[in-house]
Amino acid sequence: MRLHWSVVLGMLFVSGLRWAPGAWAGYLVVILLHELGHAVLARRYGLSVREIVVHGMGGHCAYAGYPSLYQQAIIATGGVLAQMLLLVVAVPIAAFVPLGPDLADLMRVLTYSNGILILVNLIPLPPLDGHLILQLPGLHARAVRERLAAKARRASAPPRERGAPEPVDEQAVKDLVRRALEDAKRAAKERSN
Repeated sequence: MRLHWSVVLGMLFVSGLRWAPGAWAGYLVVILLHELGHAVLARRYGLSVREIVVHGMGGHCAYAGYPSLYQQAIIATGGVLAQMLLLVVAVPIAAFVPLGPDLADLMRVLTYSNGILILVNLIPLPPLDGHLILQLPGLHARAVRERLAAKARRASAPPRERGAPEPVDEQAVKDLVRRALEDAKRAAKERSN
């Protein structure tokens, strides 16, 4: 986990270029929770989380492995879901607890700014999470169809002799190669940045 030097610019932007430690802390909390949301779901799929970086334009969670496009879309939801959970907790506190100026700045970022960032992240354009989240219904339907087709193939396959090798699932091999190529492209792009 690391902070990029540009995080200072993001903190100044969210505070309106004024001294506001509460707003700065809120910015770090929102971005860090968003990225941790991605990390938790990446780990759920057995992927290795390489780093979490918080920077001026938000952050990123880099993970290694070969997730399917469906798994990538699920991982993309993790950040927005973490932000929504934070919003659900922060709104009642901001509404009913009297706060001093620094805590008021903190709660403004945890509620208002957080809500805006949720909406921005749902825009369906790369590199925002919305471009993967929008594909989720179609990807889920495709994953269900593939599971049913694999189950039907297994049911209709002739019985194997004891000790005979398991037949190769050509589609699974193609998917693995495609994901490996995507991961290699992503790693090359990260190295060039």
